[in-house]
Amino acid sequence: MYCVVERQKASWNAKLEKNLVELLHEHNNSYHRGQNGWSRESWNTMASLFQKRHKHLNFSKSQLQDKEKDLKRDQKMIKAARMQSGVGWDDKKCRFLAGPHLWEICPLIKRYKNKAFPLYDLLDELHARQTADGKLSFTSTSEPSMEDEEETERGVQRRVQVDHDERRAQVEHEQVGDARVAADTTRNLIVAKGNKPKNRFVDTKEKEATKEDGNEFSITRCMAELRTLQEITPDEKLMASELFRIADNREMFVNLVADKDGTALLWIRRHIAKIA
Repeated sequence: MYCVVERQKASWNAKLEKNLVELLHEHNNSYHRGQNGWSRESWNTMASLFQKRHKHLNFSKSQLQDKEKDLKRDQKMIKAARMQSGVGWDDKKCRFLAGPHLWEICPLIKRYKNKAFPLYDLLDELHARQTADGKLSFTSTSEPSMEDEEETERGVQRRVQVDHDERRAQVEHEQVGDARVAADTTRNLIVAKGNKPKNRFVDTKEKEATKEDGNEFSITRCMAELRTLQEITPDEKLMASELFRIADNREMFVNLVADKDGTALLWIRRHIAKIA
């Protein structure tokens, strides 16, 4: 009868992840990490050391390898995202400094919108020699070859760039559409008015000219109405002509004359007294 030991499900936290990366750094030398990456023996050694340092856990070698793979993938995606225009990085808090556009063009790292990645520098240093040499690869039992890793990294960068280009094309398309709508609106306004738009000053002058042509409160009409006042003197006519230079005075005079009660003459003489 065999006794089956159930393997504990790996439940990671920030402290355990850091301990794993530090352990990888301790074995990041030519003895443990050769041309094909960390050897099987090295992984066994690291798994044993990890177990001794965390006796309450029971993580297997494959679980450590899977976590290392996940951390490396996230570090590569974050590194590619940091290269995008308008994206900053807080070295102290290990967090992105970016607007909403980053999460639109890089949805794969959206979980780090409000979350730090404190292992970025340690992981970047851990894999720096691998990237520089272009030779090292992880063991075939846990990781793909170096060629596959480089292709994966290029794929991440291409995917980020494609997302960025698609988003930029969409924004440009929306801007062109807005410009067309604005142009159509302006064109419709011009057609509705029957001519090019005029400013307020031109419109006012045209209204005054229209009133003048229609003899509603024109100087000509005011002088004609002034002649109907039998008691008006020649001197008062001359002074009244100065009053009629003001549109409000012309309008008031025409309305008072229409009352036919003598108030028009009184109004003329009162204003003449003020300017005499």
